[in-house]
This record gives sequence, structure tokens and C-alpha cells, in this order.
Amino acid sequence: MRIAPECGGQSRRDAQGYVTAGPELVAEVAASSADYDLHVQLELYRANSIHEYVVWQTYDSMIDWFALSDAGYVPVPKDPDGVYRSRIFPGLWLDAAGLMKPDIDALLGTANAGLKSSEHDAFKALLWQKRLTAPPNTP
Repeated sequence: MRIAPECGGQSRRDAQGYVTAGPELVAEVAASSADYDLHVQLELYRANSIHEYVVWQTYDSMIDWFALSDAGYVPVPKDPDGVYRSRIFPGLWLDAAGLMKPDIDALLGTANAGLKSSEHDAFKALLWQKRLTAPPNTP
């Protein structure tokens, strides 16, 4: 997921239309590639300033959510209610248990609650304000 450049996002499109620089959040499903995803891939994403990285390890029924800090990636813990909450995209919530079961009602209920949260409303307002004040033709 990326934030549009005119809203303060870090990635841009080059002359051919390819996205350059890293998006703000990357999420992956890892089965047999989990070792690669949690080591080599993690370092590649750090080098490209990916702010959040989510790995769903299907074989181990685990989710790893990382946030980039000055010291590298640090794990983002679930909240006491078992929900992961994005730091970069306020209102992006993931019910870990709902994903593992799978329980589509729990997943959608949590996702919709995040989208209705005051944090998400404030995030949307901030993005809109940045868009309105962006210089014309922001790449």
C-alpha cells in the first residue's frame, strides 16, 4: 500500500509509469518462503524505507507485523483484543484470530470498525489537506 505523493507518500512514478522508491506498507503471505521473507526480504525492505511490513506465515499460523525504526524493524504487537493496528495507515486493523480461523465476519467487522474509527477520520482529513496544499503536478 502506498500513500500518493501529493499526500506526502515517498514513492513516485518514473517516466515509464513504474513506481520508484518503496511503498509505505508491504504485506506478504509466506509458506515455504518464511525464512527468506523474515530475513533477506526484511533487509531489502529496510533498505527501501518500507515503513511497515506484514508477513502471514501460513504453515505456522502466525502473523509478523514490523514497523521501521531508526534501529531497523521492530515487531508491532497485537493489541490486547488480538487486533493489529497499522501505525502508517490509521484505521487499517487486522483481526489475527479471524484470519487464522478463518472467520470472515470477524475480519470484516474489525476492518470496518477501523475504517469508522476517529483515527481513520483524522488520517483521511490529513491526507486531504496535504493533497489540497500540494504543488501542482506533484509526481
